[in-house]
Amino acid sequence: MTHGIDGGPGTAMDHGRAIAASGRFEEVRIGCIKGSPDLAAALDGAPDPVCIVPLLMAEGFIHELMLHRLAELPKAGLRRVAAPVGRHPGLARLIWRKAEAACLEQDWFMDRTALLLVGHGTPRHRGSADAACEQMRRLQDAGRFAATGAAFLEEPPSPAEAAAGLPGECLVAVGLFLDNGPHGEDDVRAALASLDRPYHYTGAIGADPALVPLILDQAEAALLVAA
Repeated sequence: MTHGIDGGPGTAMDHGRAIAASGRFEEVRIGCIKGSPDLAAALDGAPDPVCIVPLLMAEGFIHELMLHRLAELPKAGLRRVAAPVGRHPGLARLIWRKAEAACLEQDWFMDRTALLLVGHGTPRHRGSADAACEQMRRLQDAGRFAATGAAFLEEPPSPAEAAAGLPGECLVAVGLFLDNGPHGEDDVRAALASLDRPYHYTGAIGADPALVPLILDQAEAALLVAA
């Protein structure tokens, strides 16, 4: 299940095709919280049991909306809801590799470059910010960058504010979004435009094909609980 972008599933469709090609599940469907196909259509007639993996970065406002809508649907068969893919511990390693590749591309030294994670954030729920800070702490523990920070589009600190407090000659920003949509692309780039040092934005981490193994891990963990 994904948030939806421009009325459709966006990059979740690509991930779904890759998972289907793996042959590890009888059927793979994509449902949108805001878009088409909606959750009811995605679940209609699905073979039992169904494992739902939220393609979200956190257990936040949208995750709660998804759970509420699922609860309103008829309960036919066995349903398991996995943890959001953004809570997978391996996401930090994926972010690290993305940032490392950006430094190599830009010919920047990692230990002179700041790493900034940019999430959505919202005053309505702490989940988005908490998940971003959790990934930030994992990356801080890994070291290698001059500093690591987190920023948000809809709550403080903003990307400009967070970047101002990070040392380093250059800055790599990674978007904690599933898709390169209005938030993960346009809004993040606009928020970074005022930075006064060289920077590179990698785009939304969720659009990386390397997210697929993390999705599979979350599904299999949920099914193990059900066994």
